[in-house]
Amino acid sequence: MRIFVTGGTGFVGRAVVALLLRHGHDVEVLVREHSLLRMPYRRRLRIVEGDLLEPGAWQGRARSADAVVHLANAELKQWISRAPAHALQQGTVNLIEAIMHSSRVPPRVVCLSHLGSDMGAESPVLRLAAEKEEMIRRSGSDYLLLRSAPIFGPGDRFVTAWARWLRVVPALPVMASAADVKLQPIALRNVVEGIAKAVKKRTLPRREYDLAGPRLYTLADLLQAVGSTVRRTKVRRWPIAPAWYRRWANMLAGSPCFAVPAHVWEAWAEVQPCNPVAFYRDFCIRPIQITADLPAGAPERSHQAAEQTT
Repeated sequence: MRIFVTGGTGFVGRAVVALLLRHGHDVEVLVREHSLLRMPYRRRLRIVEGDLLEPGAWQGRARSADAVVHLANAELKQWISRAPAHALQQGTVNLIEAIMHSSRVPPRVVCLSHLGSDMGAESPVLRLAAEKEEMIRRSGSDYLLLRSAPIFGPGDRFVTAWARWLRVVPALPVMASAADVKLQPIALRNVVEGIAKAVKKRTLPRREYDLAGPRLYTLADLLQAVGSTVRRTKVRRWPIAPAWYRRWANMLAGSPCFAVPAHVWEAWAEVQPCNPVAFYRDFCIRPIQITADLPAGAPERSHQAAEQTT
């Protein structure tokens, strides 16, 4: 099976590409020239050079694929410059145009979106995710929309970055307006496994799934769990006014002590808890939890059944 991937050089994308290759698929990854160094050579992997924001020869490769995995998202620098809408909308428009002009059965589409996506949301993250989803619904292809909670795993800029910070400082700066947020972190392995199983299906059900971990954490509980992995017995939240937090987080962008961007906190604060049982059940996946006795972001060895999720 030939699979075309956007966003294949990102945190989730690299893991998805690696698993698809292990499953024996021919994988084509759309890569901008400056991202080529992040894509090592692998058998059955083809690099398609191009920019999702610009129509080009890459559209022919997407059009002729059996399945498209759409993982591309707005980059942090685009959020900092407050121009994420063009990146999300135009990239998806160009991809859908390629799919709709297929002379055969259009490739099925698996798209990773954001939990809580809603056209009426205050958060631009959630509004833009909902707009992307609507474009895919109108494409005429079979599709699967996977709306994900925050993802943890090796190389994440979430739990791992927090643990790195907490090794040095016993308090984590958080945006004051989102200090009471509740989160359901989901393991990277669970997300990647779901995507890999979805592309194997000859037809997709044209529906949405909520992806989240089996446990709902308060921010205080989650910070304590992460702190325990670096031997912090007590971790405090350090609330910062939104305007000041935004400036501080932008200055840290790209540094080892990466701070969760302000627009992400805003989205998290608006997302309601969900019940992800259908995802785990329908894809036969066992949920992985964050545990205090393992390195930050690592999966535990024994998993609770998805049916126990509340």
